[in-house]
Amino acid sequence: MVLCFLCCVASTVISFKFRHTVIVEDKVKPVSLKEYIGQIKDSMKFSIKSSRVKLLILSNALFLGLVMGVVNLRSSMLSEMQVPEAYFGIIFAVLQFSAAITARYSEQIHKIFKNKTIAVLTIPITVSCILIGFIGKDTLSKSSLILVVLLFLIQYAAKGPYRALLARYLNNFTNRKIRPKLTALRNLSSNLLTAIVSLICALLLEITTTANTFIIIGCLTTIFAVLLLDYMRDRVGLKPSQYSKEDLKYSLYRPDKIKKKP
Repeated sequence: MVLCFLCCVASTVISFKFRHTVIVEDKVKPVSLKEYIGQIKDSMKFSIKSSRVKLLILSNALFLGLVMGVVNLRSSMLSEMQVPEAYFGIIFAVLQFSAAITARYSEQIHKIFKNKTIAVLTIPITVSCILIGFIGKDTLSKSSLILVVLLFLIQYAAKGPYRALLARYLNNFTNRKIRPKLTALRNLSSNLLTAIVSLICALLLEITTTANTFIIIGCLTTIFAVLLLDYMRDRVGLKPSQYSKEDLKYSLYRPDKIKKKP
């Protein structure tokens, strides 16, 4: 209650510091319902036909679906390892702080790993779930608790830059006409898979322990991640000239319009 009160006071003080500004609105030609429906259909067709966009959206759904879907499992695991609930807030605050720090260095991470960035961020997440399950079976060991929290830290550290980089990758070779549609589709797919993972976790917890649930979810997502990343190898992270015309449909880059040197 005290923390909520302090947050309310802080947000109230900050809100009174804002200044009123007049924004000059650009004249935009109104879009009819028929034209809008056509735009949505066009964006959906583009997402389906473009291997690059489709695979990026699938990888985003798999990553965030796993990270967000096992949120309750983390609390359940800490409870089974007899961690006092008073420490939950501290632990998860540190985890979120690690995500914020790594998100700050997303550009450096991209420069280091380049077209392998998605794989470098995804595989540790899925494998860490398996390790958490095996280590978490020893619920009374302090060393096991430390290792589990460190694995949680790895998951959050990967989550930080992943969101920023995935949004950047999707926005590449696109324009402002298609980007809002891609963002909506990306959020829809990730939320859908989060719900599926959460439902599977809930069903597994009815018949087994949290540790076994982590192992099962980790194994399934690792298999899907390896297959997806292998399929993405020759379709994502390529040079602009290597993409198909469908992938570059909304891009300013047009390899067919570039004049070849004699």
